[in-house]
Amino acid sequence: MSVVGPETETALPDDWGSPQWWALLEEVGTPWVEKLSATDAKVSFFWRDPEGGPERSSTRTVLIDVNAVTDHHSVEPAVMRRYQATDVWVWQTVLPLDWRGSYVFAPHRSDLTVPDYQGSRHEKRLQHRRWWLDKITRTGRADPLNHWPSHLSSWGVQHSALHMPKALPQPDWQAFDCAQAVTPAESQWQQQRWHSQRLGNERSIWIYDTGGNEERPLVLLLDGQHWANHFPVYSALSSATAVGKIPAALYVLIDSIDLEQRQNDLGCSEAFWLAIQEELLPKIQADYSFTSRPERTVVCGQSLGGLSALYANLRWPERFGAALAQSPSLWWPDRDWVAPDFGEPRRRQAGATGWLTEQTRLQPSTGRIFMEVGTGEASMVDLLDSHTQALVDCGYEVHSRHYAGGHDWLCWRGGIIDGLIQLIGEEAP
Repeated sequence: MSVVGPETETALPDDWGSPQWWALLEEVGTPWVEKLSATDAKVSFFWRDPEGGPERSSTRTVLIDVNAVTDHHSVEPAVMRRYQATDVWVWQTVLPLDWRGSYVFAPHRSDLTVPDYQGSRHEKRLQHRRWWLDKITRTGRADPLNHWPSHLSSWGVQHSALHMPKALPQPDWQAFDCAQAVTPAESQWQQQRWHSQRLGNERSIWIYDTGGNEERPLVLLLDGQHWANHFPVYSALSSATAVGKIPAALYVLIDSIDLEQRQNDLGCSEAFWLAIQEELLPKIQADYSFTSRPERTVVCGQSLGGLSALYANLRWPERFGAALAQSPSLWWPDRDWVAPDFGEPRRRQAGATGWLTEQTRLQPSTGRIFMEVGTGEASMVDLLDSHTQALVDCGYEVHSRHYAGGHDWLCWRGGIIDGLIQLIGEEAP
C-alpha cells in the first residue's frame, strides 16, 4: 500500500470544496502531503461537512488531535477552520518526512470553551483531561478520506493513520494494512483464562505459537488485549518469522484487566512478576515447551508496560534476560516529570532521571535491552536517554533509538518487530 496522500512538490488545486476537488482527494487519499524540503512537508488535514456550508450546517467546531503534534493539555485545543463558505474544514501543519502517527476528528455543534477549573494544579489537570476525553470520545471519528485502515485508540475511538514517506518501514504489517491478515488456526492461537491466587484476580491471556522446538524463545507481551484485539499482532509476527527475521517462538499476551489493575501491576510490582513466575509460566509450560534461557526470554511493553519490562529484567535477570521497552514510563512514580502545570506546554528536561534509572545505577544487573521513544514525547525523551546511559555504564547490551512520532501504538507496532530482531533475531547472541 502506498503512503497516504501524495508526496508532491505542488499545492492543491485552488478550487477548494468543488466536486472535482473532493473527487481528487477521494482518489489520492488524505492527508495531503506537500513536500517543502529534503526533510519536511506541509500536511493538510481535511474533513468534509456532511451538512454542507455554514448556512446549512449545525457544526460549529471540529477538534483535531494529532498524536504528539497537537497538545491536548492546552487550554486552547487544536481546532480545524472552515474554509470560507464551503463544506471544507482544514487544519495544516509542517511535519518531518519520517514522521508517523495517529489522528482523529471530533465535530461538535457548539463552540467549545474550556471550563474554569477549580482546585489544585493536579485537580485542574485531571478535570481538563476528563473534559478533553469527553469531547473526543463523544464524537471522535476516523478520516473517511484516508485510505489506510483505521484503528482503535486506547479509549475506544477510531483513529486514522498517517505514514509519512520516509517513516521507519513496517513491512511485516502489510497484510494487516491491506485487510489480508488471516486469523491463525486454533492450534496456533488460543485464548485462555489465568486465575492468580497471589494477585486475587482472573484475566485473559492469548498464546500464539509460531513453531520451533523446546528451546524456542519465550516472548511476553504486556497490554496483551491491545495486541490481540486493537492491533492483532499475529500476522506481523508470522511475516517476520516466515522470512527469517526472527526465529519461531512462543508468544504470551497478558491482559491488563482495567486501568486500575494495570497501574497496580505494571508500576514496578513485585507481586505481579512473582505471580507470572510462580503461576503463569508453569501453567503455560504444562501445554507448551519453551526455553528457560534468560537471554532468549523477552518481556515486551509499552508506556507503563515498558517500565515494567525493564523492572522485570532488573529484578530477575536470571529469568527475564531481555527487555523490549517502548516509550517506557521512566517518570514513575513522579508524574510531574511528564505532566506540566495546568495550561503549560510539555517541555524537554535534559538530564531527567526517574526511580528505575536510579535503581539501575545502585543495583546494576545484566541483560539485553531494546528501547525506543518518540521525538514528540517531550521529557520522556530525556528520561530514556538518561536510562540508556545508566544501562551502558552498568555494562548492559543496549540498543536505543528515537523515532519521529509520539506515544502511539501505530509507531510501537513496528518497534515490536524491530526490537525482536535485535534481541532474538539471527544476529542476536
